[in-house]
Amino acid sequence: MEGGWCPATTALQRVGSAAAGDPAYEAANALGKLQRTVFLCDYGGNKSFRGQILDRLNQGESVHSLQCAIHHGLITAKRGRAPEELIAIAERLTLLTNIVMAFNTNRMQLVVDATPADYDYRHLVYIAPVAYQHINLRGTLAFDVEPHRAQLFETPSSRRYRTANG
Repeated sequence: MEGGWCPATTALQRVGSAAAGDPAYEAANALGKLQRTVFLCDYGGNKSFRGQILDRLNQGESVHSLQCAIHHGLITAKRGRAPEELIAIAERLTLLTNIVMAFNTNRMQLVVDATPADYDYRHLVYIAPVAYQHINLRGTLAFDVEPHRAQLFETPSSRRYRTANG
């Protein structure tokens, strides 16, 4: 532990639950309780701080909602039983969630950059890029073909006539 740094394993050995009774453990435990008390006092007594914490919790719930939208339903018994499979599923879900949030962040930034005077940055910090209603997550595409009906559904004889007469 030179220079105030130590490996995580060493720290856990000194302050982990297996080190109960050790003076370093008792000091770290008391410090943790003190920090928790200060946090709870701030949370209970400072309305602005409590609002910030609740906003962050709501954003976390929004991310969870996005993940549920990306993968709705259960993982059947045939899949996800091995720890490696569960890890793979979780990693892919996280990757897809991050892709959606990166896409949304990019689009939001383009809008803000186009008209920066319309957006107060004090309000932008409360917007999480977790919307997904504008993204087709099920692979079903719908197109309005009515304007192109003639080209899409012309008969072979009408096509032959049109190409022969220009």
